[in-house]
Amino acid sequence: MIKLILFDIDGTLIDSAEANWRFLNTLNKKYGGRQLVFEDYKKDFYAYPMRTVIKLCCPKIAESVLDEACKYGVSIYPEFHKLIKVNKNAVELLNKLYGNYKLGIVTSRIGTRIIDELGIRKFFQHIITFNDYKRPKPDPEPLLIAFERFNIKPENTVYIGDNQKDVDCSKSAGCKSIVFGDAAKGDWNIDDFLQVLKILKSETS
Repeated sequence: MIKLILFDIDGTLIDSAEANWRFLNTLNKKYGGRQLVFEDYKKDFYAYPMRTVIKLCCPKIAESVLDEACKYGVSIYPEFHKLIKVNKNAVELLNKLYGNYKLGIVTSRIGTRIIDELGIRKFFQHIITFNDYKRPKPDPEPLLIAFERFNIKPENTVYIGDNQKDVDCSKSAGCKSIVFGDAAKGDWNIDDFLQVLKILKSETS
């Protein structure tokens, strides 16, 4: 029986592709990295943490400068929040799940200010960010930390994400996955968040 539902943020609960693309190109310009075409960003970089993308775009950057770039990035990212929107029916789903399941977030993001600005923090008991683990997805560590904080077993958990790293992380951690979109194949795939309700019903029947 599913007791815990964990969500990825970017590409799942929210559409932040344009915001992240413009933000990263701003950083790349400042630190001598290559400018990313939007379609290439979505295809090859969207699932990676900021630090990883900067290293890929600025391969000669020193670690000390990389630390500076990440701090600078955290400071300017809120300027791009206006380009972010919650995906359709995500809030309606959260309202229906809240009180019936434990809800959490497992993300590669460093900060979670956007969750407050979008008014959805109230739904989540725990939020696991890049600052909480050493090995990012697809390593299972982010989800394993979530299981521990909620004190719920992986077999009673489902992780909702949008890419192959989310699926691989789920498999390695021992829980099932729901993929929003068709970029990867999870235990289930959805194109509307309200379809999650049917999946959960089938798991309890």
